Amino acid sequence: MSWRQVASPIIKRVIAECDTEDMKRLHEKLHEAYPLGERKYHPYKIWCDEVRSQLSLKQSVANRRSLVSDIYVHLGDRVLNEAAEILAAEILNNCDPFVTQESEMVS
Repeated sequence: MSWRQVASPIIKRVIAECDTEDMKRLHEKLHEAYPLGERKYHPYKIWCDEVRSQLSLKQSVANRRSLVSDIYVHLGDRVLNEAAEILAAEILNNCDPFVTQESEMVS
């Protein structure tokens, strides 16, 4: 029996017993119903994926990429300039912006 086959009927039962309007309570009940021991590694990932799937919260990979690119990639010039200045200040904070000596490596 696979992890998903173990998880699916339990999740289905908890969702049927709880009111889906109160998502906090539903998540608490799903947390209590977790039957696979430690909450990490592959079994827990399968459990979480099955919960998302049954609650119709699962997005396609394309939708997630679109959402991420809409949030993080399409920034205005002002934001990009400000971010570049902050990044440069963090990187060059301890550096002298003027070279006062000729390096031995440059001849």
